[in-house]
Amino acid sequence: RNLKEIDIPDSIIALGEGAFSNCTNLEKVNLGDSLELFGYKVFEGTKVKEIYIGASVVDAMGAFTGCNTLEKITVSEDNEYYTYEDDALFYTQEYELEDGTYEYSTIIEYFLITSDKTTYTVPENVTVIGAYAFYNCKQLDEVIINSPLYISPQAFSYCDFEDFDFTNVTDITYGA
Repeated sequence: RNLKEIDIPDSIIALGEGAFSNCTNLEKVNLGDSLELFGYKVFEGTKVKEIYIGASVVDAMGAFTGCNTLEKITVSEDNEYYTYEDDALFYTQEYELEDGTYEYSTIIEYFLITSDKTTYTVPENVTVIGAYAFYNCKQLDEVIINSPLYISPQAFSYCDFEDFDFTNVTDITYGA
């Protein structure tokens, strides 16, 4: 629990679920370039303020849930799955259809709980709001959805919206 900084060597390719949960003094994490996977709630309860997602990362879903101090996410330009824009972390996946053409699905995986935004407009290319994506984002009064999408479990858990427009939502799962 007294750990303040950690260097993750290149030999580590995955950080398991809750790997650093409740390391309440952890402020800085230096990640190796070989890291491919962040487990669920890896940094929950830490003081980590910045995270770098390298080119090798292919899965970080739910990794930053409960990391209430995170202020900045930087994504390698060479990462083919992740992008970060407007306080949100996006994951884009390509699917090959039966006819040989491709379709893309873009998921909001995480929205900064430390963002000063009170309104957020979901980009029109987003097809899914991921599990816990807006978890505990009490600063948000409104999330605007202008195109059809799917809302995953717990996507808006512990948010304090007074009103929510479901017009463009195609499917909502339990606990959204």
